[in-house]
Amino acid sequence: MILTLPMIMAAVSPEILAVGNSYRDLRNIKGHWGGGEPDEDVDNYNGKKHLAMQQLAQYFGKPGTKLADIQSAMGEPDVTRKDLIEANQPSSVSFEYYVYQWRGNHDFVWFRIDNAKNIVLKSAWYFAYE
Repeated sequence: MILTLPMIMAAVSPEILAVGNSYRDLRNIKGHWGGGEPDEDVDNYNGKKHLAMQQLAQYFGKPGTKLADIQSAMGEPDVTRKDLIEANQPSSVSFEYYVYQWRGNHDFVWFRIDNAKNIVLKSAWYFAYE
């Protein structure tokens, strides 16, 4: 008798985990916006950090995505907030914004997380356009 076990799928694709590893490495480089020396890979529009964040935001920004999946690839957020200027809307759901900074508080991606279910409600980019 041959037993077949159900195939267990990884919650996050290996390709996205690789992008996450790259992002976490780049996140450790201060660059101009972090008070360090300018670095094309982390400071520039369409630099390596920006491109990695775009891929990760697209992959994880869908409603229903698990917070644990985001953190498995991106790590802990740079900051959590109760509200954002452009997204401050009344809601009966208890939530927080998990913020991953590209260029400090000038440009970042945020995930609105339902605190009870630990899932994404909404996600978007914030750009200061300075």
